[in-house]
Amino acid sequence: MKKALFILMVVLVPVLLLAQPMDTVIIYYENFDSDPITITSSGNPDFGGTQGDWRVVGTGITYSDWTTNYALYKSSPKSFRTPVYGGAGNVMATTAPIPLNTAGFPVSHVYIDFDHICKVHELDIANIYYSVAQGVDADGNYNWGQWKLLNFTGNNAGPLVYFGEAMGSTAITGGKFNHTVYSNWASNNVSAAPTNAWWHHEMLDITRYIFIESGAANPTHFRLQFRENKSSPATSGTQACAGWFLDNFRTRLANCELIPPRILMQSPFYYNTNNSFVNQTGPFNIKCKLTDNDTVNL
Repeated sequence: MKKALFILMVVLVPVLLLAQPMDTVIIYYENFDSDPITITSSGNPDFGGTQGDWRVVGTGITYSDWTTNYALYKSSPKSFRTPVYGGAGNVMATTAPIPLNTAGFPVSHVYIDFDHICKVHELDIANIYYSVAQGVDADGNYNWGQWKLLNFTGNNAGPLVYFGEAMGSTAITGGKFNHTVYSNWASNNVSAAPTNAWWHHEMLDITRYIFIESGAANPTHFRLQFRENKSSPATSGTQACAGWFLDNFRTRLANCELIPPRILMQSPFYYNTNNSFVNQTGPFNIKCKLTDNDTVNL
């Protein structure tokens, strides 16, 4: 017994001495329910008159692509929405600069989560881009890097990034959302009208993008951009889709990973349903797959 306690102390004491307290903070949050809204929209001229839009069309008249929407929301009374326009071109909703150096602790992990309805056809594009800044220049402007795609899959075939409600789905590829991801988004009916029952929650670990794939040696800020683009032909009719609705966007910073490792048992599986293993000593080969978005992928 004493030997077992000694071994346990040898294992646990170094871990306890070296362990650091978990620190996390929600550094950015936008629910679109009150002004000012910190996620800004791109603007395009001459987009009035589509999608039942009442706005006037005219030279020099410009409207926001993304606007607040009272019809659908996850948190009352509003969400942020862009329709699917009839012509090609990015319609963008961009966050304000999000600091990485004001959390009060060394930041090593970055997570985003949000609620959305993406009634966008799979022939079109709805995805998220990021840009990272390294401080400011002499004029006080952020030194932004180029916009890059958050490229992930629903089944995490590559890096372990996606932790939304559709985790495991093959409908999300290349970081693109569309109306095939969830069954209640009615992919068989392009003109189906969304309801508040259509909201789904997404979570992404974007740590590797901010600190590695951005190429920034000393990142101080980053921003995100939701982009919708009608990439299908104008005659495809996909502009009948209701568009992309966004609510409750949140960015969380942490000094450690917030999503625990996962273990998934692999074949062969042993089921002792009829008590047939009583007199069998094995050996039984047990296989499992360990996944962790930091270090383990076995």
